[in-house]
Parts: sequence; structure tokens; C-alpha cells
Amino acid sequence: MKKFLLVASIAITATVNAKDFCEKKKSEETKEENVAEKVKSEKCHTYGMVAWCKPNEMVVDSVCYDDAVPGSYEQSRACMRENGQLYNIFICGTSDYAGLTDSIY
Repeated sequence: MKKFLLVASIAITATVNAKDFCEKKKSEETKEENVAEKVKSEKCHTYGMVAWCKPNEMVVDSVCYDDAVPGSYEQSRACMRENGQLYNIFICGTSDYAGLTDSIY
């Protein structure tokens, strides 16, 4: 009788573990699919920045946005403009050639 209970408990434990394993495998597959979908919706662009005081030099930068997120494209464009201003301030001392903005130096 004890052997029968031992065998039954081992069989039940194995069945429960197998069920948990199958559920974990399914959840991992779902996570991988979500990551693959997210990668497909992300787009990156490379662009060049030119400082007004050194028109013959170009620095390459990249920006990424996600089509699935509302406003992400507009945010990436704003980031490009801000990077261009900061690059001009860093290289030339002002963000525009007229010197209308305050210098950081």
C-alpha cells in the first residue's frame, strides 16, 4: 500500500511539473513574439548635423522611434532639432550664426 501511494504521489508530482513546464514554455513563446513585433515597429534614421561656423564638416547622428507609440515620431524630430542646436552651441558657441541666443561661454 505504501509503495502504491509513493508511486501515485510521484506520478501526480510529475504531471503537475509537466503542466507548469508547458505553461512556462507558452509564456516564453508569447514574450518572444511580443519582442519581435516591437522590433518590427521601431524605425531608426541616420542624419547629418553641420555647424554654422564649420560648414565643411558633418557629424552623423541617429534617432529611433516606434510606430506603435503615439507621438514617438514627433518626439524623435524634436530630439533631432535639439541635438542640432546643442551641437552648434558646443562647436560654435551659439546655436545660430546671428548670435541671437546666449552663449554658453
